Amino acid sequence: MDELFPDVRQPKKRGPNKHSRDQRAAAAEISQEAKQLVFDYWKERHSKRVAHLDAKRDARIGWAIRHYGIQVCKDAIDGCLVSDWHMGKNPNNKKYNDINNIFCDAQHVEMFLRKLEEQTNRSARESWIDGGA
Repeated sequence: MDELFPDVRQPKKRGPNKHSRDQRAAAAEISQEAKQLVFDYWKERHSKRVAHLDAKRDARIGWAIRHYGIQVCKDAIDGCLVSDWHMGKNPNNKKYNDINNIFCDAQHVEMFLRKLEEQTNRSARESWIDGGA
C-alpha cells in the first residue's frame, strides 16, 4: 500500500508510558507464585471463570504486591466487591471490577481499601446497634 501512496506515513506506535514501565519493573521483583495467588483470589471472589493472567495484569498485580503486600491487595479486591458502582449499579449497568482497574494506580487501590473499611465499619456499627436492642 505504501507503493501506491508514498506520501502517506504509517502512524508511529507509542511505547509504554512511565507508569507502565514502573509497574513492569516492580512486578519483576515479585515471584510468579505471589502474583498468581492474588490473581486466583480475584478470580474466585469476583466469579471470573475465564480469565488469563496476561502481561498487563501480571505487571499491575506485581506492582500492587510490591507496594502494598499480598493481604492489602486481597483487601482491595474485596473493597471493589462492596462498591455498588464498580459492581454494576451505575447508569451503564456495567461492572468495572477487572483487576486492571483495581490495581490501576495507588489512587484506585486506596479507594477500594477505603470502601472496604467503610463497609466493615458500617457492618460493625449495625451489628452493635442490633445487639444492643
